[in-house]
Amino acid sequence: MLDVHPAHHAASTWRDFFIHIATIVIGLLIAIGLEQTVEHIHHHSQAREIEESLHRESIANRALVQRDFATIDEAHRLIRLNMASVMAAAAPGKATFHLTPFMQSTYVISPTDTAWLALRDDNLLAIVPDSVAAGYSKLETMRSIIAAMNNNVIQSRQAVQALLHLREDPAQLSPEEFERLLLAFSQLDQALTEARNGLTIFSLANELALKGGILSPSEEEPIFAQLPQQ
Repeated sequence: MLDVHPAHHAASTWRDFFIHIATIVIGLLIAIGLEQTVEHIHHHSQAREIEESLHRESIANRALVQRDFATIDEAHRLIRLNMASVMAAAAPGKATFHLTPFMQSTYVISPTDTAWLALRDDNLLAIVPDSVAAGYSKLETMRSIIAAMNNNVIQSRQAVQALLHLREDPAQLSPEEFERLLLAFSQLDQALTEARNGLTIFSLANELALKGGILSPSEEEPIFAQLPQQ
């Protein structure tokens, strides 16, 4: 807030009056300039802190996605072992079904977005470069898609677990129940494939955001087309 103090004595001539007015105007301009300079420095410092926070979060998400890739790849391996065991148990001759533990490998962690949400919810988008805001906005969209994919993984896992608990021993499932279990395992496997594909696109967008860029739809479509669909 700017304070303007009255003169110590009244102006006795027009010259004194205009000098007084000029002094006030110059003082106001200097004060406003200083205030704007301080505000600009504060915004610049704040923007830099925000960008550093976004950068740290992207680095952490890079490591998280790599862990998710390894987790999903192991889940595929274990699920397909179980699918083979189910098919063997359902075939003539009825081999005994042996469940390979797989649950732990199906827990996929969504990338975090704490820094982005703080930036967005505090209405600070205007103080960061447009390219940074656009890049991380794209990442937030991808993160939301991955969260939905993870929810599909959770539901598919629950369907498998429900069938495995129909009998005290899963080996005692009927042929029809084995068919349903095989389908449930297949759907879980597919849900994990979709989650991995989403993480792949997120990873590419994350790397571009770290460089101040954004993954455009024209770049995303051919990449997605090359990903496994099942």
